[in-house]
Amino acid sequence: MTKTNKNSHYLSSSYQPRRGGFSFVEMIVAIGILMFAVTFIITIFSSNNAEREKVLNYYVAMSIANKIIEDIDNTIRENPYFLSEISKYNKSYKIFAADSPFFMTIEDFNLDGKLNDDIKNYASGFDIKKIENFEYIIKTSEISGFEGMGEHIARVTITVKWPDAKKQKEYSFSTIFSGVPIVKPASELEFKSSITPAAIDKLKSALNSSTADFKTYSESLGDDYESLYNLGLISIFTDAVKENIQKIDIDIQNIKSGAQQDLYAQIALAGLYEKKSIILIQNFNYIKFPAAALLTRLKTDKFKIDGFAAANPARLQTIKNNVGLLRKIDPLTNSPLTPSYINSFSDSIHSAFLIYLNLLSEPAIETKLNLRERQSIFLKIIDLGSALILNKNENITVNIGSLPLTVKQTVKNTLRNLQLYYDLRNIARSAYISLLFEKINLGIKLPAEEELEKKYDDMTTLAKFCERLYTML
Repeated sequence: MTKTNKNSHYLSSSYQPRRGGFSFVEMIVAIGILMFAVTFIITIFSSNNAEREKVLNYYVAMSIANKIIEDIDNTIRENPYFLSEISKYNKSYKIFAADSPFFMTIEDFNLDGKLNDDIKNYASGFDIKKIENFEYIIKTSEISGFEGMGEHIARVTITVKWPDAKKQKEYSFSTIFSGVPIVKPASELEFKSSITPAAIDKLKSALNSSTADFKTYSESLGDDYESLYNLGLISIFTDAVKENIQKIDIDIQNIKSGAQQDLYAQIALAGLYEKKSIILIQNFNYIKFPAAALLTRLKTDKFKIDGFAAANPARLQTIKNNVGLLRKIDPLTNSPLTPSYINSFSDSIHSAFLIYLNLLSEPAIETKLNLRERQSIFLKIIDLGSALILNKNENITVNIGSLPLTVKQTVKNTLRNLQLYYDLRNIARSAYISLLFEKINLGIKLPAEEELEKKYDDMTTLAKFCERLYTML
């Protein structure tokens, strides 16, 4: 008992618990640790919010770039010449700015590329303030190696920029598009630049000249220099057409004689006919210059090639044959010429038009072609049909089943079907369809179409001139 008490006394005298809680120093340390922890947590959350905002901005930029690419893709499908026109939009645009040509759907814009008034304050489903400081730039770069093939291949790059604190961030996205090149009216300067050293060598061979000084050569023959020189140019340019068209015709025949005559083969065939027509119109665009120069010589009675004709009958016959390929009809029989590049141009457009039209009746079209591919066929029919109309072939009759229709009526019917097609799939294109209906019904032509119609008229003039020239050689 005594022992136990001794131990109890020992414990009580050697260990006495504190009764006042934390000391002042301990409290300061504890508060410091707590503040550090809170600060650390706040910093983590703030950092996460900042990073989240940066990531969000990045995804917004991606969405904007993809939407613009989608709009460009849709526009090219509706107007295959548009790819050649994108470069005019090569500047910076604010999102939802009145002059922004893209980002919204095509329906949100007037014909001049401006946002419609009821769209300018558009705020459905998201906060505009989140993206109002975003801007985008469009850049196109043509991919070489496809010249003369009736295709315009270009890379389109969309760069979206946005402010991030004191820095500016950007995101770029690019893709490659294929369109139809715009056949621009060639200038005199562009025509002269096409007379390359290789062309001069061909010209020397065509005229049997040992020198590039054609003026001295023509004078030695007692001929008119301008007449002989431009006659030679028509011939070698026609040879160039012949060379390009032969390659296309080989591809056309390979598809026609191939074992695989499915949907895709027909689409490829129609594409080749389109390409052929473009190559022809591009070349006619240059041939008109020497033809115009010769016409001037004929009108002023200065056309003289008698010396050359007497000294080089075989070469003159070759030139005459080439000139003959640029005629439309045989004046003696007044019937269309089969070996005629002028007629081949119209036939190529017509052939492509009929192939695309016949594709609509293919049972496999719904299962093998996706939505946009089928939409593209409708648009090709409208585009090629409109080209036939501009080329004064609107009364050509095509058979839809057992029903004969003119090209003009066929285009109207296709427009109605396309409108139904869009409505069923909730694709907003009513303004586009309405514009086309108005154009077809009232004969309204856009500037590009007026220029195209002028080129068709130039071809007719070239054909008539070559008919006259052919009889004189």
